[in-house]
Amino acid sequence: MILCAGQTEQKQRHRLQARPFTLVETVLAIAVFSIMMIAVFRFFGASQRVWTSTVNMTEVYENSRVAFDVITRDLQCSMAETGPTPDQDIRFFQPSADELWFVKTIPSGTGASSNVVEVAYKLTDGEFTRAMRDDTDARWNVHGPRASMEGSVPFHTIVDGVLEMEFQCLGRDGQTIPVPTPAQNGARLPAAITVRLSLIDKRSASRLDHMPSTSRSEFVDNVARTVMKTVVLANRS
Repeated sequence: MILCAGQTEQKQRHRLQARPFTLVETVLAIAVFSIMMIAVFRFFGASQRVWTSTVNMTEVYENSRVAFDVITRDLQCSMAETGPTPDQDIRFFQPSADELWFVKTIPSGTGASSNVVEVAYKLTDGEFTRAMRDDTDARWNVHGPRASMEGSVPFHTIVDGVLEMEFQCLGRDGQTIPVPTPAQNGARLPAAITVRLSLIDKRSASRLDHMPSTSRSEFVDNVARTVMKTVVLANRS
């Protein structure tokens, strides 16, 4: 069979088009594809980490806002008063750095006959907790060296994920001042109180609970956020 020149050229072109990839070409194609996939996965991994970090930080700062709102409202209504005798004083106590006991005024219509209540803060197992006792409780007593509300009324959780909580009482000159303990006499309010909270989000708190003690310090340094606020108290003392 005799083929013309055009048919011969067409057949050769067909052979070239149908030629399979060589091993080198296949390896290069796989390598390029792998590099592209690694870049894509790294991009999505980084995006996921940024998103998770943003959500966690949003939770931390929202918790700090809630805590500061409660503390500010309470402290700006706090009061202290010197009575005719020491056992009739209305006092402001700070038993420890992460505790406060004080008396504050509340609006009428809350169910209590008195508009003065006892308030206590404390840090319990990573939770900022608050208790309040009004005159509907037989143990209510706003005067003198009041007993702790521990065990007498429930402490309710305001926010969790709190690693540290500190109250620092300040005088009018902005310097730290000692606050009378329940065993001491004295009825006065600080000019202001600086509140410092160190918080982590729930996901990080769960990881921290299952982490060996040797790794906790570095982990906390990376994920915890410390926030501060100074609350100026009304001059009621």
